Amino acid sequence: MLLGAQRLALVIVTALALTMAPVSAVQETSSDLPIVELDVLEGFLWSSTELALAPGQVILITNRDVARHTFTIDIWGVDLSLSTLKPVVFTIPETAEVGTSVEYYSSIPGDREGGLVGTISIVSPEVVLTGILISTGLRLPEPAPRVRIEARDDFTFQPAIVSVAAGTLVEVVNTGVISHHFVVDAWNVNQTIAPGGMVLVRVPADVEPGTVIDFYCSVPGHEQQGMVGVLRIAQSSRPIADVVQTRDGRVEPRIDMRSFLPGESALGSGWTRLRSGSSESVLGHGDYSADVFPYSGLGAVYVGPDGARVSLVVLPIRTDSVPNNQVSSAVQTVQSSLATGWSVDRIASAAWRSVSPPEGCTVAERVSGVVPTVTLPGGVTSCQLTGVGVVIVVSVEGEYDGLSGVNASDHLVEKIVTGEFDGGE
Repeated sequence: MLLGAQRLALVIVTALALTMAPVSAVQETSSDLPIVELDVLEGFLWSSTELALAPGQVILITNRDVARHTFTIDIWGVDLSLSTLKPVVFTIPETAEVGTSVEYYSSIPGDREGGLVGTISIVSPEVVLTGILISTGLRLPEPAPRVRIEARDDFTFQPAIVSVAAGTLVEVVNTGVISHHFVVDAWNVNQTIAPGGMVLVRVPADVEPGTVIDFYCSVPGHEQQGMVGVLRIAQSSRPIADVVQTRDGRVEPRIDMRSFLPGESALGSGWTRLRSGSSESVLGHGDYSADVFPYSGLGAVYVGPDGARVSLVVLPIRTDSVPNNQVSSAVQTVQSSLATGWSVDRIASAAWRSVSPPEGCTVAERVSGVVPTVTLPGGVTSCQLTGVGVVIVVSVEGEYDGLSGVNASDHLVEKIVTGEFDGGE
């Protein structure tokens, strides 16, 4: 994970080529190459097992597990001790040859066998600076832009003419007191927006710049009274999505999910992000439906006051070609992973089925319970955004913003979906 620009000016001591010490003094990096963050996670996991780095590039390595581990590269004679939550930095030797690769692992007995092993591919600085992925030859996406359209009770959309690029998130908000629809026939989108509600729709990655796409409200009589608009597809100045081969062998655009992952301290005072990475770094490598979740998503764990904890995953989801009951079952499997070890209150969970989804969500499911080890209330909320193609699943153990249980997980989902947080990746 690349560190944000605001973190590049933080305290860092850069070790010489083959030596390393814990971060302990202030020194700004003079290199134009981005600093890369590598974490050790619980369960013998690196946050990334495939890195593409250039000579002179800096890695910030943090052990987020309670056990001691190392960062070891035999060919360079590196064996760095990683104490819990004490970051160390390592600079790729200037003598590293472009086109070669080296193996890194933890030398603690049993760690390598458990899975703490990865590969660094040495690439040129130009490859790093242009963001080309060594594994796919494709450019990394930037976070998706977002535009807002209001659906009003005077039977208008404001603005009614919107310029958007491929990959843009279109946020449609009903500012009135009657229900409206947001329909885009060309993209097979038909969303109902309750009073005060909001839906998100992503502009497809394959739209042609220069085309004009109509949208309208399909509530009887609304279109006839002028509730229509157009989306003008602009030429994108940068890629919005790359392409991946899914677990079932398909090739399709990868959805940019970073805008749904709150940043390092976005949850508020007393909250910090303990870890972030792929969805597997939070869920583990379980048996998740490839029909519903075609490839990996993003995940993060946050810790807060009085033992509170938030776990979050954002996953790509298929709903158009998969039966609803299969989608629901797959999402429930993810929810169960986030509620492992809880005493689930099935009666309370069932009662939430009659409650409307959080703002912006197309479909929601909830789990209510108690975390026995710390006797804290727990809640899990899943939020499907079918117009975007993702599902957000959030668990809250303890209190968040003065709320607990499903009330807390619903509240956090609403803040994520409505864009209150800045994406952290």
